[in-house]
Amino acid sequence: MQNILTDKLEIEKLLEETKDYDEKFLNKLRYLLIYSGLPPSSTKAYQTLRSNVWIFLNQTPMDGATNDYSSLLKHCPPSESIFEHVASTITKTFNNTRLPKRVSENSIARIICCYIIEMEEEKKTDCVDYNREPRFETEQFTSNMLLITVPLLATFFAEPMAFRMFSVLCHSTMPCYFQKNSPGVRNGTQLLKICLHSIDPQYAEYFQNSPYPLECYTSLCITTFCSCLNPKYEVCILWDFMFAFGFHLNILFVVTLLIQLKDDIIHNKIPPHFISEINNFSAVNLFRSSSRYIAYLPEGVYELLVRHLREPIIF
Repeated sequence: MQNILTDKLEIEKLLEETKDYDEKFLNKLRYLLIYSGLPPSSTKAYQTLRSNVWIFLNQTPMDGATNDYSSLLKHCPPSESIFEHVASTITKTFNNTRLPKRVSENSIARIICCYIIEMEEEKKTDCVDYNREPRFETEQFTSNMLLITVPLLATFFAEPMAFRMFSVLCHSTMPCYFQKNSPGVRNGTQLLKICLHSIDPQYAEYFQNSPYPLECYTSLCITTFCSCLNPKYEVCILWDFMFAFGFHLNILFVVTLLIQLKDDIIHNKIPPHFISEINNFSAVNLFRSSSRYIAYLPEGVYELLVRHLREPIIF
């Protein structure tokens, strides 16, 4: 407990001492995340700490977040047909799913509806920028957005802040995952195959001859940046690493999950899609294993991993 408290105080001190995205400070924060980690968001203080770290790492300003969100809520819901589509998709997605205590289907619906309205307003006025450039045009609503809201709502104490971060992630951090035809998902899947073949060629060949293509096992983890996994507090830790080092690491996380489940998959002990229903994994172990696999990648592949979040054409 003393170590957790000491690390919490050290991270808070770092956040207070700098407001700039300084590389030296960033490396120190990354070091603390790797070797100490953030404490569980079990109290308001710890929850605030994680949200502040995410805000800094993603350089997402929160000025005016509450007023902006309140203004969007006044225009909710969007058109009846869109709202019905969102509501039915939420029901299907979270059917029999136990959401974290601070997350509800209603809060998810509010964020998605506000995002749709924001998109409509931005097309009319081109005035929403949140001091983050560039903002890429994205689809109004894709089903993977639903699960991505969960770690944000579980982490941010204020719903307007969760919405602001969600909007910036969709528009600026990994926009290719939310654009028409999902070029980020397509390129991410291709990169996953390249990475797996570089790390374990025989295993990669197994999927080429399997009745179930690789996508059957990995699609949901790729499209939701592993937010489909459980427990959700481990997902938040995984997101600590992605905020710190880049969301492109998600592809390597999914590769690592595949390798960890290799025997079960090859011997048909788990069906397709099961990987997205994992209820017990260690984010720290996943990160450390994934980091070791980087050395196996061919020259230029890691750069493609980074680029595929924001560039629709990389091959």
